[in-house]
Amino acid sequence: MIPDHDLLCGCFPCQSFSVSGKPKVCLMIYEVRCFFDVIRIIKEKQSKYILLENAKN
Repeated sequence: MIPDHDLLCGCFPCQSFSVSGKPKVCLMIYEVRCFFDVIRIIKEKQSKYILLENAKN
């Protein structure tokens, strides 16, 4: 359960998008699911501020 909050901070796994290795389908599916989970949390909790980090490829 995620508590009520004003600021949501998060980051995503980025192994499948990194230039340091070959993309892996199973990781890509997991990463897409993580993204949509964050969207769901933002909608459910009505986050006022959102800070999301993604590593540069």
